[in-house]
Amino acid sequence: MQYAQKNSGGLLSELPHVIVIILLVVVLLFVATKFGWMHCSQVPGWCNYYCKIEGSRTRVAVISDNTGFGDANAFVNLLSRQKPDFVPERYPAKELSFGQLKAYDLAIIEGLRNVTPSQLSAIRKFLDGGGNLILVGDSLVSRYLDSEDVYLIFTKLRTDPKYADLREKFPWITSPNSQVYFNSENFKVFTDYLDQNTNVSKSDVAAIRDWARVSSVAGYYDLEPVLGSEYVDTLPPTAGKMKFSNVRHLLTNGLKNFNFTSSFSYVNPDSAAVTKLAYVEINGREYPAIFERKYVGKILYLNFQPEKTDSPAFLSNLLDYFVVC
Repeated sequence: MQYAQKNSGGLLSELPHVIVIILLVVVLLFVATKFGWMHCSQVPGWCNYYCKIEGSRTRVAVISDNTGFGDANAFVNLLSRQKPDFVPERYPAKELSFGQLKAYDLAIIEGLRNVTPSQLSAIRKFLDGGGNLILVGDSLVSRYLDSEDVYLIFTKLRTDPKYADLREKFPWITSPNSQVYFNSENFKVFTDYLDQNTNVSKSDVAAIRDWARVSSVAGYYDLEPVLGSEYVDTLPPTAGKMKFSNVRHLLTNGLKNFNFTSSFSYVNPDSAAVTKLAYVEINGREYPAIFERKYVGKILYLNFQPEKTDSPAFLSNLLDYFVVC
């Protein structure tokens, strides 16, 4: 009897330590799940508890303007069929800003080829802040300037210390009417100098060329190190075969190769920065099709129209990976 009482007392004395350990484990699991270091499904039963602790649903923004290939609405409708309680919020590209994006956990961008420098800056801030992104096809590869961006660009050229050498070499930049020089022979001399000056932002050069209606090479420019890839070209709609190369990843677990027809983008991912998950075979040539970049949050690139695939398992995996609650 005395032994039983001592043993019981010993167990009770250890109870606070056990509770503290359990709480620490829960906190570690929550932080790891919140910041994408692990997925809740990797611990049986943890997803339900995580969502109860989180107390809010995953907020998803869908942004498109039909300047690139793909149908964002069709893609989202397919996702909703897989998960009826998946209710994203759709916005036209003209409303894209960091103030809007920062309220969301995930942004899906499809069919948004043409963007302004201000919009690209908003996306960069969103990603720097830990936002997640699903980027489709040729989105974000072509810049244009609206009236606000024109003002910002020329204000920067006239006042930013970084461009002091430009103002010395091209004093007309400081003139209130300096834009008129972009329709003269001075434009080529000026932009050639910009191209050779490594201190000048690639986005600024591309924006000036676009504003002046001079064809510029499409690309991600300042977003390249964030996305971990380089845009090369867009391929016309054609038949291809999806082949999964990393079947252990949560996104591709249990998936089988399939044939489908879609438009495709050709991109070069940085193997040191991304995890390649699949490629598509087109006319005997292989192109990177799905890869993930672990930035602050998660960035997933799809080089095809996801709404053209006939793979409920892929869509289901996509939702489970990004939309936890």
